[in-house]
Amino acid sequence: MLSFLALVACGARTELDRPLIPYLCGNGELDPGEECDLGSSNSDTPVPFLVSQSGGESFDVMPLTRSESAVSFYDYIGASSHDGLEVMDESRLFLYLDGATSHLSLIINHNIFGQGTGSAKATIQGLPSGFTVALSDDAGELTRTSATTATGDWNWNDNTDGGVLGDLTCPAAWSITASLTFIQGITSWAWVNADTSRTSLTMGESVTIQSFDRCRTDCTVPVCGQ
Repeated sequence: MLSFLALVACGARTELDRPLIPYLCGNGELDPGEECDLGSSNSDTPVPFLVSQSGGESFDVMPLTRSESAVSFYDYIGASSHDGLEVMDESRLFLYLDGATSHLSLIINHNIFGQGTGSAKATIQGLPSGFTVALSDDAGELTRTSATTATGDWNWNDNTDGGVLGDLTCPAAWSITASLTFIQGITSWAWVNADTSRTSLTMGESVTIQSFDRCRTDCTVPVCGQ
């Protein structure tokens, strides 16, 4: 068997003279061993979702996060939700993150249990393929109409209405547009923020929710919400 020095003398390549492979994370290309690479957009800082309306208003949001599923949080009992966010004659829209599983959902909710009568319709487009109608309040009123669309047709009397659109791909790039028509009973429309405060929405204008690709500075894909 040739010695190490003999191999060098014969011109054999060794680990010492092989060219070094540069660390390529951050070059914007998916190289071997990387889960993602967005170049200068790689970041360890949470990236918010962007909410905008057709009239030009826009603002950043983070999902409301709890350590339970969106369906459990909605707490559908007696034909109404009981999540603690309900307000009479108000319609609410928000992203919800299950902190235990990192599953992301979009929740639509109208009115409050025990008070108020009304009706509303909705068309939701651009949903990530694979989304589900996790809950319809009441049964059959929130329905999936295609791989990327859903509709709502609600009528309520002294209770809530709405539902949960679950299994939204995250992190990922998508743009959901929700167009709601309030026929009667709704006097205010609001986005519920991560701290449960409200940002007013303009009734009669569609709402677009944008999600963005995410990549950490070490070229790994973060958990949704991080």
